[in-house]
Amino acid sequence: MEWINILNTQIERQRPFVMATIVEKVGGSPREPGTRFFITRDGTLGTIGGGELEERVKKDGMMCLEKTEGLLKSYNLREGCAGRVTVFFEYMAPVNHLIIFGGGHVGRALSRVMAQTSFKISVVEEREEFSREENFPQGVRILKRDYIKAARELTTGADNTFVVSLTYSHEKDESVIAELINKPCRYLGVIGSSKKAAALKAKLKQKGVGDEVIKHIRCPVGLRSIKGRMPKEIAISIAAEILSMAG
Repeated sequence: MEWINILNTQIERQRPFVMATIVEKVGGSPREPGTRFFITRDGTLGTIGGGELEERVKKDGMMCLEKTEGLLKSYNLREGCAGRVTVFFEYMAPVNHLIIFGGGHVGRALSRVMAQTSFKISVVEEREEFSREENFPQGVRILKRDYIKAARELTTGADNTFVVSLTYSHEKDESVIAELINKPCRYLGVIGSSKKAAALKAKLKQKGVGDEVIKHIRCPVGLRSIKGRMPKEIAISIAAEILSMAG
């Protein structure tokens, strides 16, 4: 069925969309129950019959997309068919994806905390001894890659990508952030003290990164109200900040 292919393609794109389905018809209608129509921020896919009905459904679908919510609505047909159709609008949000650079103590602890949520989790680790899958929860994807190359090649999304750099050196963290700073992300954090944060932001500014971009970096990462310094406590602090920003 064509609509299944469209649905799978939209899910793979990792962007929000609305699927509008005719669930009931009374009298004449250009399409039968089960017909699906897709509304995205870039336009529409499929058809729900064309004409005035399709325009009205498109308008309501865009409203659902903006409000990030569903809707059940009936439409009286005024063109040709003297009938009525009921349409169910389903808002489809992309799966939130957390990408952790660094599989050390804090990175492992964060993966364990976040594995208990609905997030998809990936860990990038260039060191062999810290990238063993048995040290991470089931379902966590381990990418045994050079940090900088992985950051450079990473595809991100403004709505659902959360990235935190927890590598073993300040220089590595700085390089990872420099690669990611101009990519769309919902959350971009890096571990470190207030002194490290100031140094990082100064270096980015020297490279020509604007203040409006720099201010979105979370460093020091995590909620200030959680004071613990153990890896698990730091992980809980970071997880709490990420979850507070998740849609």
